[in-house]
Amino acid sequence: MDLFESLPPEVSEIIFRGTHIRDLLSLRSVNSFFRNFVDSNSSLWTNTSLRDCWPCNKNLAHFSKAANNGNREALIKTGIAYLYNEGCRFEEDRVKANGQHAAKSFFRVEGLQMTSEPFTWLFIRPPWSTTAPCCKKAVMNCMQEIVKRPKMQFPFVHLSIFKTLQLLEDSSQEELIFHLEKAISQGVVIAEFYKWQLEYENTAGDSGRQIASVRVLRDIVTRGCWQAEMALWKAYLKGHRGLYTEQQALTAIRSWVQRSKARCSQVYTDREYTHSMRYILIDWLVEVAHMKSFESKTLHMAISLLDRFLRVRRPTRAKLQLVGVASLVLASRFLGQDIITIREAAWLTDSTYKYEEVVRMMGEITSTLGGQFRVPMTLDFIEVIGLAASNDRRTQCLSEYLCEVVELHSELGSFSQAMIAASCVLLAKLHQPRSDLNRIPWGSRLVEVTGFSADHLKDCVTAIHEKCFGSKAIVDHRNVELKAVKVRFRDARFCGVADIQIVSSEELLRVFERDLPSADCDTSSDLSDYDDDSNDEESVTCLDLIASPSRGRLGPRSAKFVPDRSSAGTPMRLLPEEEDSGGSWEDDSGYDNEPHSLPVQVGQNADSVECEAIRLPQKVRVPLLNISNLSQINVGHKRKSRDVIGNQLKTRITSVSNYQRH
Repeated sequence: MDLFESLPPEVSEIIFRGTHIRDLLSLRSVNSFFRNFVDSNSSLWTNTSLRDCWPCNKNLAHFSKAANNGNREALIKTGIAYLYNEGCRFEEDRVKANGQHAAKSFFRVEGLQMTSEPFTWLFIRPPWSTTAPCCKKAVMNCMQEIVKRPKMQFPFVHLSIFKTLQLLEDSSQEELIFHLEKAISQGVVIAEFYKWQLEYENTAGDSGRQIASVRVLRDIVTRGCWQAEMALWKAYLKGHRGLYTEQQALTAIRSWVQRSKARCSQVYTDREYTHSMRYILIDWLVEVAHMKSFESKTLHMAISLLDRFLRVRRPTRAKLQLVGVASLVLASRFLGQDIITIREAAWLTDSTYKYEEVVRMMGEITSTLGGQFRVPMTLDFIEVIGLAASNDRRTQCLSEYLCEVVELHSELGSFSQAMIAASCVLLAKLHQPRSDLNRIPWGSRLVEVTGFSADHLKDCVTAIHEKCFGSKAIVDHRNVELKAVKVRFRDARFCGVADIQIVSSEELLRVFERDLPSADCDTSSDLSDYDDDSNDEESVTCLDLIASPSRGRLGPRSAKFVPDRSSAGTPMRLLPEEEDSGGSWEDDSGYDNEPHSLPVQVGQNADSVECEAIRLPQKVRVPLLNISNLSQINVGHKRKSRDVIGNQLKTRITSVSNYQRH
């Protein structure tokens, strides 16, 4: 204890930064010293983890304290809980009060916004109820009142109001411009792009406006806005380059393409998650998207949310479908005019999950990703490269079809998004009418745009062909082949490209041999990295089943998944395992008793890191304080409790010091 008291405050904060709220409260209950330390240190509450916790009457005071200290996870979850009346129970006549509480939380979290776009608007967006008091409308009205107050500097709140007003038919152009100008005046770059969309997106036939449009886009791109980059590259490829030469334009696009990163496929390589589980889940999401007639971007965004969430969090198998359907709900609200309601989402899972479970998972995904929903996807690269290739409608649909088939296979995630997109375009061009199979349809212009030659793409193209069209299809528990992507792209709006006969692997290799005589065309060793463990038809067990009204169920939900409680938490990759402290699912404090040994920082970039522990060097292992049972130590054993925590603190301080030296 004396050792801890002698530590500088900065070191104490490092030791307990990201501690789970349950562990923080256990530390607080040890003695008066730790109680004062926890209560007086606001940074502990700002950075505490609320993973797998939801606001309720038992823990609302703790959530409120964390929210008042700027904890983004607490603000997001509290706002959603008040909005949907989930967790914090109120009378029906408290709709206005709930709306005010939700608006306050959303207002503050948008004030802490560090991402490029607002996100709270998708929770309050129309449609609104016309037959009963609507909390979403109450939140919108409250936010509009707040921004009218003088000296309020929350530009992302103006953008949330702008995005919501865009979906209302009676909104005026002047009102939209007003909120955009407010955000622009406070330096928000994405607001300038929104204004560009209103003023310059349709400039066909007006060369003067086209030049002005490109000039504005370039100015926005220089300040860091990837959405503006996408629009600028499309304008370049359509011939609207302003004063730039074609070579300058292509060089800029090539630099953007080469910055593309590989998708992470390591999530599905352990015993908890397998590639076949993800395949079945994505196939089911495609089926739902086809039923709702969603655009391809909505589906790809849902898959992106799913994969990025699973890089940081490790839910049990029983919750995989819940994560998938919640991701699709968020994606449809973010991109589409037609949305999936929360009750409809629960029904789509054949009532495997309840309304409140979908709401809570939406909050978990939002808080884990820090509200960063939209990021560049493979489909975005397909659009740009397709413009460079001058693809017709049929070839472009075939490229999107191939891209969607690739999304089923997480094993192909070792290739960058741009390389997968370029490979899909190359394969699609091979199937154009009157295509010459003696030459690879990848001209010098495409090489200039992408930076990939045909030789660079050979491994990726052959791997995609082998995995997607050379292996036997996965079947479900009914021994039925999963082919939702084929059914979706047989639709007339996709030109029925799923019925096109794909060239055989022999023909594909023959094309590369003819056009690349000096290259080693024996790709058997390369393709072995993408083969399954068995060439037999891959079947699934009840643990892999996705429940839906069309696919049926095997039985009660409790009988589907019985995961071991000791393996339900996040696996420790570089940290020593801790023993389960036991206890019931929920105690009187409103938190579960499962140890949360690996804290996840809210807003952590899921594209660049899987978990906080991976940032440490491989030889450094920082033991976490095992304070799960400290709250149960009685007063007569204070000396013993001090010795326990003192020894653990010494070990932790030594490890932190070694890490800083590294």
